[in-house]
Amino acid sequence: MKKTEEQEKKPKPIKVVLLVVSIVVVSFVIITTVALFSLVAIFSSVGDDIKTYGAFRYIVTNDYTDNSGSGGNRREVVAIVDFTGSLEEVEIPREIEEKPVQYIGYRVASADWFAVQYYRIECPELKKIYVYDNIKIIHENAFDDSLGIKMMCCSNSCNIREDGYEGSNKTYVYRSLYESMDEDTARKYCIGNVEFMNNYSDEVNGGYYRLDDVESEEKISEPPKPERNGYEFMGWYTEPECITEWNFDISPEIEEDTQFRLYAKWRAL
Repeated sequence: MKKTEEQEKKPKPIKVVLLVVSIVVVSFVIITTVALFSLVAIFSSVGDDIKTYGAFRYIVTNDYTDNSGSGGNRREVVAIVDFTGSLEEVEIPREIEEKPVQYIGYRVASADWFAVQYYRIECPELKKIYVYDNIKIIHENAFDDSLGIKMMCCSNSCNIREDGYEGSNKTYVYRSLYESMDEDTARKYCIGNVEFMNNYSDEVNGGYYRLDDVESEEKISEPPKPERNGYEFMGWYTEPECITEWNFDISPEIEEDTQFRLYAKWRAL
């Protein structure tokens, strides 16, 4: 009698098989559902409304005004996701469509469990990028096809989060900013050797207008004209008194560990 009771307590083979089959079916349904939702997220994101503005291809996305990522008011911002042609140098605008440009590159699939995709900027000829303090993030893989890029941080601060912008690509800052950094932070940056100065008493951006870095016998690229309320811009000069106008068709002689400065000349309207 005891043996019979033990046998009755053991699960019957058919029940075990049904249980295993049920677990397998449920697991398959869950995995398939997740995979389908992931694919939908990827392909719907790839179909973002990519617009064109001058040399830039971009998308409009949302961000928080307080930079917390979870609070504050949401607003529309711009992400640069490609260029319209082959460029060696590019200046990232502060605004497009009156919306702030905050990203270079952007994550395509925002809710993908299996593979994160990013827009890739396909411009292998690119050598220099000029950016300002409006840029928050340079996204991962944005410049996988471009190596040896010099990124010029033209603001007298550099709080850009660089995800994947590394390797042979380098970020340049003003000497004064570099020297104010702690050792660990400074290790990530290089010092640019050309500084364009605003050259007026009501200084903006610490007196700086634009940063550049040139090699021996390389010409300096002429920047876009600066603007100042009530004044007309008259050119770039080699001294604050604006006596000698700079000729952008020649190469400067810059000693090692020094900065070559050009000063804006203004005429009151």
